[in-house]
Amino acid sequence: MVLSSADLEYMRQCQEALLPDTCSIQTNTRTQTVFGGSTTSWADVATAVECRVVRLDQRARNEESGEQAQLQADWMVTLHHDQSIALGQRIVVSSSLTLEPVDINNDRSWKNVTRVLCRELATG
Repeated sequence: MVLSSADLEYMRQCQEALLPDTCSIQTNTRTQTVFGGSTTSWADVATAVECRVVRLDQRARNEESGEQAQLQADWMVTLHHDQSIALGQRIVVSSSLTLEPVDINNDRSWKNVTRVLCRELATG
């Protein structure tokens, strides 16, 4: 089966119409201190990013991760197909939910959304 570029664009528009949440994507920055050490902080690289955030149940975790227990994914975040995100960054959905990506579907053909398997980070 071959999809035309118009078909793929239509699929993307349909999927992206179903993104009710927003999040920020952050990256880690290190700053040298006057004492020779460094401090770590997180800076927004994208804000008000449309997304859908879903907590995975145990069955879905196994299916999404190919039963690879080492992923320890508890959440699935769906983003626009061309949204830039990388392992090592993090997704902040609210002041009480910060997620660490453990797998991203960047290598899929006919990609109509970006799906990010995440684990929840402790906040505070």
